[in-house]
Amino acid sequence: MLQASDYIDVDLQNLTGTTRFTWKASDGLTLSANIWEPDNPREPTVLCLPGLTRNTRDFFHLANFLKENGLRVIAMDYRGRGHSDHSEDYESYSLEQEADDLDRGIEALGLTKLALVGTSRGGFIPSLWHSATLNAFCRSLSTT
Repeated sequence: MLQASDYIDVDLQNLTGTTRFTWKASDGLTLSANIWEPDNPREPTVLCLPGLTRNTRDFFHLANFLKENGLRVIAMDYRGRGHSDHSEDYESYSLEQEADDLDRGIEALGLTKLALVGTSRGGFIPSLWHSATLNAFCRSLSTT
């Protein structure tokens, strides 16, 4: 008889081969990302943003493939998902707040040149980034 644990990919559950990175949101929540870092990374860093009810585990196989091909990959967990803190204030789960959370994460990581992979809501939220982040993002794209 199969047990539930027979279906669990241990590497996927633990995100083997990653480093966890955390930063603070404007309301004090601790937010989390996983980083896949190759020995000699080349640009751009690939930023992966999951959909509404998803988290960084969605990018495990893609991130490992990209890492094997020399790219640094960062997958971020939105507030209330994955390893990020949950807020008791349901109103803090807004697109604008999540865009601000990502702004702060990008700043904390010191990202200046990146490629974006977003699924569902993860592809929409960058359209709400503050102008400084969006301008930096657009500049980095135009210089590649």
